[in-house]
Amino acid sequence: MGQAMSWTLGSGPRITNRGQSCPLSERALEIVDGMLLGDGSLSHPNILSTYLSLSSSKGPSFPLWLGEELAKEGIQGRMGFKKRNGVLKSTGHPRIGSWKYISLRYKEWSDQRNRWYPEGIKIVPQDVRITPLSTLIWYLGDGTLKRAIKGEHTTFYIFLCTNGFTKEDCDHLCNRLCEKSIIGPSLRGVCKPRAKLDSRGHPKIYLGPPLVSKFLRYMTPLPIQMSCAFGYKWRSLDYARKGSDITP
Repeated sequence: MGQAMSWTLGSGPRITNRGQSCPLSERALEIVDGMLLGDGSLSHPNILSTYLSLSSSKGPSFPLWLGEELAKEGIQGRMGFKKRNGVLKSTGHPRIGSWKYISLRYKEWSDQRNRWYPEGIKIVPQDVRITPLSTLIWYLGDGTLKRAIKGEHTTFYIFLCTNGFTKEDCDHLCNRLCEKSIIGPSLRGVCKPRAKLDSRGHPKIYLGPPLVSKFLRYMTPLPIQMSCAFGYKWRSLDYARKGSDITP
């Protein structure tokens, strides 16, 4: 811990440290679990080449911050930009590309790969870490804040896009969220996180209006360097405080 950040921006050197060791602190494991609950992955070309990665199409601030936080725990890596050609079918707009963080290849990643991909398919481990830090990373990667307007009344709700997991995985995550202080005793059994299937049959975790503020306040505060790119995901708190919506 406390090791200086050691990774590069842009093209940088290729990752070649196969088989080196880096003991994972509890905080490092919270970061890793938060990443893997979202779009993070542990690629596994072979037993000595497992590495952690995460891509973001919303600018470099998220993977940049993750790289800095992982470096504090002694985990080194690099970041680069992957350009995408063509246009989006949904809008016709040009594809922007994405920023990607890639860690170095440590022996310890193999154990985490077995934990998250026991049969080669990503699952939610029974011992997944649900903490303020891991939940922040999960929400930044795969959380969506929605607004509903009925007349003069405005409410907010949250979806956690867990499309890659099974309904059983999502039910387990809902139960783990219920174990935390996110759900107060007065709401337990009345309003709780629940897994819902979307129009394509993919499960998503839904947090209704009574849970939104509790969930947002449970997490580690949003780092200021990501407020421009991700501040809109906290706009319900601004709305409640100021009485008007804050647009992204």
